[in-house]
This record gives sequence, C-alpha cells and structure tokens, in this order.
Amino acid sequence: MTTLSRSSVEPDLLTVQCDVCFPQHIATTTLEVFAERRWLLRERGDDVDMCHHCRFEPQQGQTPRVGRARGVESTGSLPNFFIIGAAKAGTTSLHFYLDQHPDVFMAEAKELHYFCDPDCADWLALYRDQFPGDAKIRGEASTLYTRSPAIPGVPARMAALVPDARLVYLVRDPVERAMASWREERFHVTERRPAEEAFRHPEDPHNPYVAASRYAQQLEGFLEHYPAERVLVLDQRELATATGEVVEQVVGFLGLPQHPIDTETRHNEGGTKLEYSSLGHRLRFSAPARAVRRMPLPARRALTAPARRLLRRPIEAPELPADLMTRLRETLAPDAARLRELTGLPLSHWTV
Repeated sequence: MTTLSRSSVEPDLLTVQCDVCFPQHIATTTLEVFAERRWLLRERGDDVDMCHHCRFEPQQGQTPRVGRARGVESTGSLPNFFIIGAAKAGTTSLHFYLDQHPDVFMAEAKELHYFCDPDCADWLALYRDQFPGDAKIRGEASTLYTRSPAIPGVPARMAALVPDARLVYLVRDPVERAMASWREERFHVTERRPAEEAFRHPEDPHNPYVAASRYAQQLEGFLEHYPAERVLVLDQRELATATGEVVEQVVGFLGLPQHPIDTETRHNEGGTKLEYSSLGHRLRFSAPARAVRRMPLPARRALTAPARRLLRRPIEAPELPADLMTRLRETLAPDAARLRELTGLPLSHWTV
C-alpha cells in the first residue's frame, strides 16, 4: 500500500510514496499534478507507484526497496533520537549542529521517512544501514513524521521499534511555516498548484501544509506513545536568536556532556528559491532531456547549466486573498492555543 491517504474534502488530493527509492519520495497533490510530474500510480492502473526521479533518473535502479532489502543482513544499529519536525522550522540546522558532537551520529541523509511507510518493517535492513557504529546517540531528522493524517501511523510504528527514543520537535509560527512549506515544495517540484489553490480548503485535515502546522495535534499523537519527559518542544525563533543556548539545551536533553559546537552557519534558509517555468517542466521530461542525462557528468553539466539559468525563475512569496488568510488563521488558532497549554511555551510572537 503506497497511497498513504486521500482527502475527504478533495477526493483527487492524495498522499503517495514511491515504491522504489530510499529515502522514499512522498508527495501530497492532485492526480492531475501527479500526471504532470510523470509519476506512475496504481491509482491510474500502473503496476507500481514510482516517482519521476526513479522513472527517468534511476539512481538506485527500479527494483522496489522491499525487494532490495530481501536477504540483506544489516550490521547497523537502530536510532534512539529523532527530530520529528516541523518542516521549515530549523530542523536542518539542528541536524548539522548536533552531528558535530563526538557522542552523536546523525544519519548522513536527512529526511529518511522510514516510519512514514506502513510496510517499513519489510525493509528494516536498509534503514539500519544508515546507522553504522555504536555512537551513544544515533539520530535522524524527518519532518514528514509530523504530517498526520496525510501521513498517518508514524508515532505507533516508531514506538513499536524504538520505544525508548528521545524526540525533539521544533515549531514556528504556524501560518508562516505553512507558507514557507508551500514555497519549499514548489522549489522541489513536488507542488505545482498556486498558493490560492493549495490552501483553498484550510479546514481539510489532509491539507499537507495546514496539517504540519497543527503542532498540538501532531504532538498529542506522539504523547500517546512516549512519555512527556522524552519529548522536547522548541521554538524556532529561540534556535535562530539564541542558537548556542538552544543547542546546549538539546545536548543536555540527550544526556550528553557539553561540547564546543559551531553554530554560526545557518542551513537551508529561505533565501531565493527558483522553479522551472512551464516550458522548463515540459523540457525536463522530453526525449532530448533523457538523452542528456545519459551523458558523462562534465558534458551534462556544460549543457544543463545554461538551460537552467534560462528556464528557471524565482518563487515569489505566497500571498493569499484576505478572506482565505482569515480562514487559515481561524483554522490554526485553536491548535496553537492547545500547544501553549501542552508545552507552557508563550509563543507570544505568533500571529495566531
């Protein structure tokens, strides 16, 4: 099963994961956009759910990861620490800061998405291979772990495998975070809809941007499986303005001695994000483009670099009509109030 969920408000809005790649590509969008992105989908009668990367640029071949895991004897460990979100709330920076600690090993790939898959136990060996060695703290950061109900069941699967794990959850103004997440998905070509269309039903529980900003709802799902003392909730603004102190707090939460960590560098900041124009999208999946991908790397770069400059444009910050923005804030406000009650964080700078 790789269709993870379907919206009850917009029946064409699906959350689907690729059967092939690891970390697996997961997207929430409409059937029309999946078709435009050249996904293969069981929903449309295909034999497999396969993202456009695995279809046209198969870095890992095209054998489903469950098949690749058969017979694999992993010598890796299990993680015991997770950064569970939220997307666009400083998780990449925290991942790299903690990786500098001598007692911490953070998985090389961020966003492993392992527990998003209901059938993850069938390819556990591939996951364990991400954690070689015997570091005291072995961690990973996957922001899709807090996108329920679009991606359901993560806390239960995680607790079944690693019941004693420690979790860190970074939160940010929920409206700002949702807007930033839409922009990031446009950058990664997962989202093709304009912001007004993507947010037209903010009340929809399966809207991926709104769901990931319902922090109390996500947190409560984990607190059903983990005691509160094993979950640390942090305000992204504090990480940005008092970085050293927040990193020290996380190190202490993990039960580790303090160690000098360079926190001057920021990772994956908003900045200028680019996306392909409509013509660029059509050309990316054309026969000539596929031929270019088969060229040696130096020749491929020589051809594609100028093409990218011509075919990409800046992604503007999203702007919603006033009435839709009001609905979005009204939708998120009760959850923000509940988060304050759960955590004791004032979060007075938030817009809801």
